[in-house]
Amino acid sequence: MTSLQITWTYHRTALSAWWKGSVWNRLLIAAILVYGVTFSVLTCLRILALSAFAFDLGLYNQAMYTTVAYGRFFFVSGPPPGGGGSLFGGHFSPILLLVLIPYALAPSPFTLVVLQSWVIALGAAPVHRLALRFLNADPLA
Repeated sequence: MTSLQITWTYHRTALSAWWKGSVWNRLLIAAILVYGVTFSVLTCLRILALSAFAFDLGLYNQAMYTTVAYGRFFFVSGPPPGGGGSLFGGHFSPILLLVLIPYALAPSPFTLVVLQSWVIALGAAPVHRLALRFLNADPLA
């Protein structure tokens, strides 16, 4: 067996185990996918229609872009504390370092809103697990 066959066998086994699982798990995955795709498209359309009146979106987009394109670490030239400088001066958010990785591949405000939509959508999985733990009933969770 080649490495590719072993990898495919592992993934096929994992997929079949998931598929044979609870119908509620499949419903949860479907809901996550529908939410993620729907709100990714809707937020991108909102930006394209110039209806995204989010000051923070522009601020974070500029901070990310100056880091990726110019090497200036989260630099913003606007109102944040001091009238310019590093975004971390007023908003210490180390999670942005992880967001910088996909942003470097596609530097655009669309990347930020799509990531935001998927992070919110994927938050349903741990909430479902917590509900299962406390309610002890799949349909109620």
